[in-house]
Amino acid sequence: MARKFILLKSSEKYPRHLCVDEGIAEDFLEFIEKDEKHRDKFKMIVDRILNEANIYFELYSKEGSNAKTKSVTAMKFFKGGENARVYCKEISSSEGTFYIIAAKFLPMKKVQKNDKKIQSLVKSISHYEYDIT
Repeated sequence: MARKFILLKSSEKYPRHLCVDEGIAEDFLEFIEKDEKHRDKFKMIVDRILNEANIYFELYSKEGSNAKTKSVTAMKFFKGGENARVYCKEISSSEGTFYIIAAKFLPMKKVQKNDKKIQSLVKSISHYEYDIT
């Protein structure tokens, strides 16, 4: 069964949308709205993802290490501090519209590299299916 998502913001330059999985929407939005620092960081990441030709950079990058998990990325908040992560699933419609769906939220990543727990999480997100019709 396909998971459901909520559209948060669309690009004005590209056929690209940022969305959030309904299952994490409340916790994710609460985190983003926590204070001005969180809102500003989220806005900066989202503006870059939606409005730049190359969406990948230090704070938004691929997490998958093989062909099966290459559709999984992460937004990285406050590296070296709070170190929150939002793991995303990237999908494209048959028309070529690109969707970045915030699928899992970790308020704090406690390890430097992706340990087995994070690798398992990335693998599970790679299997998520969303209906984009």
